[in-house]
Amino acid sequence: NKTEFGYAMGEVYLDTPNTIILYNTYGDKYKYYNTLLHEFGHTIDFTSNNNGIMISNSFVWKNAIRRDGLYRKGSYYVTNYTKQWAEKYMSIGEDKMVMSEDFAESIRLYLNPKTRNKFIRDFPSRSEVLKKIFNG
Repeated sequence: NKTEFGYAMGEVYLDTPNTIILYNTYGDKYKYYNTLLHEFGHTIDFTSNNNGIMISNSFVWKNAIRRDGLYRKGSYYVTNYTKQWAEKYMSIGEDKMVMSEDFAESIRLYLNPKTRNKFIRDFPSRSEVLKKIFNG
């Protein structure tokens, strides 16, 4: 998975989920920080699976997306980035990865102090799932 926030990019691979690769940051610490949080989200998703099912493909996460979509009157995606990647993965038959970007972006928005309160307000169901992941 590649993430691009301006010039900052990163990758995490399913076969090496404990390795985060960051590059092209051009000294922008905020973009670097956001990319690191996003890729950390993939690491959590890829390594915290239950019987081979990533968190992003779990009933709990998909149900949280559904509830947030109803709360937001049909707006299911946390960012335009997640919508674009979901559509791309669906178009190439990578169903397993469709919600992965949503999960990683949710982690980024939840852990970033500048976006956390808005994320919790706008996506209360996802926030509850993430709260349980981080706080037990």
